[in-house]
Amino acid sequence: MEEYKAALSLDPNHSAHNVNLHLGLCKVLVKLGRGKDAISSCSEALELDGELIDALVQRDESKLLTEDWEGAIADLKEAAEKYPQVCWQFFSVVLLFICYFPV
Repeated sequence: MEEYKAALSLDPNHSAHNVNLHLGLCKVLVKLGRGKDAISSCSEALELDGELIDALVQRDESKLLTEDWEGAIADLKEAAEKYPQVCWQFFSVVLLFICYFPV
């Protein structure tokens, strides 16, 4: 995590590299369960590249960690509108999981 932050501080204006650094940091923060920080990092990545579906999906997961259900749904809706084929695959996996492991 510190390596991502150090790399971001080297050239804060290099958007081509920083978008991937923010996304990488977001993924690490999600794995650590630090939803609020992950949301911030994913949002930074989306500010640099609004079409980055990975950042949108990671931000959705971050919002779930913080129990921001409405925000998570909003991100999923946005992803579905921008990338219906990718979201269909994601939803198919979720539905398959629910069918095999009912709550």
